[in-house]
Amino acid sequence: MGLTAADLKDLAHDYLDVAQALVDYRNRFPISDPTQRKDFNAAFNQIVVTADNLENQAVSAALAGISTSAQSLRVGVQSAAAAVKTIAEVSSVIKVVTAAVGLGTAILNPTPAGVASALSNLVQAIHPEAVGPHGTDPGP
Repeated sequence: MGLTAADLKDLAHDYLDVAQALVDYRNRFPISDPTQRKDFNAAFNQIVVTADNLENQAVSAALAGISTSAQSLRVGVQSAAAAVKTIAEVSSVIKVVTAAVGLGTAILNPTPAGVASALSNLVQAIHPEAVGPHGTDPGP
């Protein structure tokens, strides 16, 4: 069965829904028997661990699918730092920094398209002349 990173993330969320349902159940129906309480708590912990494991697998799958190399990401961030040092217009600096934050967010919450798109946004913020009107490549 080939699950995508998005499938695994959705499943992790579904397992967290089960965990929340268990919390709600426990709030509605107190468990007085110590053995049942222990078993219930163990089941709850297993659901949460399963959700965490699925989330970890989702991140691993997303990272495996990213075609952008770590070196490209580093060059992009380093270029942002260099650009901030040389850009005089505040609005341009804000665009570069916002794009850099977007890239960092995409790296921490990876999807292949998200990281590639965020890196592209950063490059466009640093080199706006490389992008034509409406975000298109200006061509030769």
